[in-house]
Amino acid sequence: MGYLMHKLEILWQLRGIGFGSTRPVFCDLDNDNSIEIITSNISGDIIIVSADDGKIKKRKDLVREKIRDLIVRDVNKDGLLEVIFATEQPSIVFADPDLKEIYYNVALPSLPLRIFATDIDNDHLPEIIVVDVTSSINIIKSGSIMSRLTLDKPIYALDYGKILVGNTTLSGLLVVHNNTVSLYRQNEKLKTVNEKTIPLDILSAKIDDIDGDGVDEVIIASDGNILLINDLSRNAFDSFKIFRENIVSFELSDIDGDGQKEIIAIGQKTINTRLLKVYKIDGEPLAEYQLPLDGSKILVGDINGDNSQEIIVSDASGKELFCLDMKSQLWCKWISEDNFLFINLYDINCDLRDEIVLRTINKLVALRYI
Repeated sequence: MGYLMHKLEILWQLRGIGFGSTRPVFCDLDNDNSIEIITSNISGDIIIVSADDGKIKKRKDLVREKIRDLIVRDVNKDGLLEVIFATEQPSIVFADPDLKEIYYNVALPSLPLRIFATDIDNDHLPEIIVVDVTSSINIIKSGSIMSRLTLDKPIYALDYGKILVGNTTLSGLLVVHNNTVSLYRQNEKLKTVNEKTIPLDILSAKIDDIDGDGVDEVIIASDGNILLINDLSRNAFDSFKIFRENIVSFELSDIDGDGQKEIIAIGQKTINTRLLKVYKIDGEPLAEYQLPLDGSKILVGDINGDNSQEIIVSDASGKELFCLDMKSQLWCKWISEDNFLFINLYDINCDLRDEIVLRTINKLVALRYI
């Protein structure tokens, strides 16, 4: 594998925006046909940044307290995006895109952790789903909590989708929690449709249609193994071993362009060495690389504009990035001035290649591959 230095450069960086508290969100918030980046800090500021040049378009403190998570959605189908964020109060706040007006401030019984949005009752309007510190799911619609369900801790993955239950494909809210995969439907309340117990320890999980058949699978990392669940009625499930030790992290992406997603995983080789491995969903190994850093998080995107997927790995300290092009077998490395809290891939300037956007302790940095 070749080694190329200085292949990532800073496109722009924005300093002095405070200690980041939420992952950046990317969207055309003001309908001007350009991308904005929405970030926040622990003081409660919501900061809207032009993705073209990294300049602040708006900065507003609506609640004067730490923001714990933030998403952007059109919850009432009026053609305008609402800014929805979780606070320490604890509450969920719905604000207009100009950050001038608060539509709703919904009190929660416990501190929120993550916010999701999906249409779980098929009325063509998204509900807001909030996971809180008690491992409870709160469903919010029209400014009030419709239902609340407390699950066994922890919650590893949550998504609205379709999955096989015997010979029937059922849709609903899929949740991987504790050692269980559960399917819920929302009527007057969130109710269990089907559940499957996993007799192994779960490290992490994802819900995705990895084989391209329009039906979701549940993918679980357990020790050094990957488990694939495609039918909640079956007692058995497919599994294969990737590492002798625990899987540190994994991601799903169609690396080879065959219409099926591959499993990209990081695991321990020795105390000081970590490996990156790529596997087909049937357990066939495709590639293996020794990482030049303490790999922790994986992202996949097209950063060089060649219409293929590159793999980006960050280290455990949040200081280093490693980029791998499997097609050319070339890689590059980038070291940050300060620790980054969040890392994202997004085509922020519509040049048909993904930029790397880092939210560091007090900066927002956009990197491009050259």
